[in-house]
Amino acid sequence: MQTKYTTQDRGDKKDYQQYLEAMDAIAIEKVASASVFFEPKQGNILVDVGMASGTSTTILAQLFPQLDIIGVDINPKMVDIANETYQLPNLSFREDDGEKLSTFKENSVSGFFNCSAIHHITSYNDYDNNRAINTLRRQVELLKDKGVLVIRDFVKVEEKEVILELSTVPKDTRPSDSDLFIQFA
Repeated sequence: MQTKYTTQDRGDKKDYQQYLEAMDAIAIEKVASASVFFEPKQGNILVDVGMASGTSTTILAQLFPQLDIIGVDINPKMVDIANETYQLPNLSFREDDGEKLSTFKENSVSGFFNCSAIHHITSYNDYDNNRAINTLRRQVELLKDKGVLVIRDFVKVEEKEVILELSTVPKDTRPSDSDLFIQFA
């Protein structure tokens, strides 16, 4: 795969291990905060965009053994590291550009997990905010009907008291906002 994302090259294997250590330390938290949105239905495909070491992808595969879990990363060294480290029957890793996702067919994916990936897609390869929009549009094209797209990216907000107002009124056949908040808390 030809790419201009050379700034993501961290060096040798030892350099990669050091870089990934901090990211992997919070992998369980990252997956736990998003996994509630995915339907554990046999044959569904879940794609972890920007999977880095593959640790989060592997946790998803362990959590959802009935799903096909695919980790993608534009960096071939990350894909090699993940393939060397993790093997499960429902788990695979592949090199792909998170913005283009050219290795997937339309209406084939049940869910996308974007964990700390969108800011990399926009920041590397000459910063362009439009890449975030392109990425999400492409994922929507690839989603099956009723597919799920989860974005978990970092933003450092000012520490202050926050008041969250949730509706207690159910919407049609769906639970209320407050019921959902309690269910997924």
